[in-house]
Amino acid sequence: MENSKQITKSHKVLEASYRLTLNEQRLVLLALTKVDPKNDKIDENGLTKEIKIHAKDFAKQFGLKESSKQLI
Repeated sequence: MENSKQITKSHKVLEASYRLTLNEQRLVLLALTKVDPKNDKIDENGLTKEIKIHAKDFAKQFGLKESSKQLI
């Protein structure tokens, strides 16, 4: 990944990921790289209020063409 951020997965998350498609796993991982616990986007319950991922960013991150059927 571009910004060399480390993500660790708990055993439960790892098991759940087996039920996800490749692109669903990629989407989750890309979203996790955008979570910053020091950021003010975290609400009082410790949840991120909103994370936006655009198709062009997803495609660029994983070396896909934005118009590709690989994004589906």
